[in-house]
Amino acid sequence: MFGSSGEVITTVARRVLSARGPMSEDDLLGVLEADGFDFGSDPGGVLANVVDQEIEPFVPLTDERRARIPDLLGGVGCTPPRPPLT
Repeated sequence: MFGSSGEVITTVARRVLSARGPMSEDDLLGVLEADGFDFGSDPGGVLANVVDQEIEPFVPLTDERRARIPDLLGGVGCTPPRPPLT
């Protein structure tokens, strides 16, 4: 299980968003927790602090997903998410 160092979370969040494209904070949190990160008693607060830092170019999109500015400029995740197949 990983610690919850902001720098480590930022690095992994950057990789996840670059690989998968924009996602909601809840989805990002789920991916990070599945990878073994321990966010303690306030996982949403810890993640919000990380993605809201000015040192990392995470931006909120109009549909409440988060993305990285360099990825958006490079064309990653520029299409809206597709609804699940039923």
